Amino acid sequence: MMHRKRPLLDAGVPVIDWIGERADESPARAKKPPIQSKRYPVGARQVLYRPIFRWSAADTFAISERHGLRHNPLYTMGMSRVGCSTCIMVKKRELRAWSMRFPAEVDRVREWEQLVSLVSRRSAVAGTPASLLPAPTVPGDPADHGRATIDRAIAWSRTSRGGRNYDLFIDQEQREADEHGLRCDSEYGLCE
Repeated sequence: MMHRKRPLLDAGVPVIDWIGERADESPARAKKPPIQSKRYPVGARQVLYRPIFRWSAADTFAISERHGLRHNPLYTMGMSRVGCSTCIMVKKRELRAWSMRFPAEVDRVREWEQLVSLVSRRSAVAGTPASLLPAPTVPGDPADHGRATIDRAIAWSRTSRGGRNYDLFIDQEQREADEHGLRCDSEYGLCE
């Protein structure tokens, strides 16, 4: 988007970006200021404005409901962040729900890992798929610089706290989903 803003800023026209980020979405976002401003040499100012920065998730859903706006259906499918699907910064439970609900997306990520490995010097030498996940998110393979592929990440999402033992309740959850379909699983209490 910067390529569209740059001509305006270079011409001295100020630009204000409105960004729907909330501080309680992540520790990194909480450190950002609600308003950021940068002045360009020609005098134009670019402002990043986060109008809902101090709102809770409940606040945002209440405002939406009050104005008759529908929320993104991914919120009732167990997703807490829907700006990208799937976000590589998701929680373990969310990654598991995503893999159960959208197996074609898992296949797509697996294909991307294979494609990236064809042009990645590190993975081409090792003959392994390239990971698209950041190393600190999911315990990875020590032989692969601590990176985790989508398959390793999904296997990890099926473990209990600590990531070593498979959670038997998760297997039951999968069986019930296979037999009866997936239920509403909103982290924000949006189910009826």
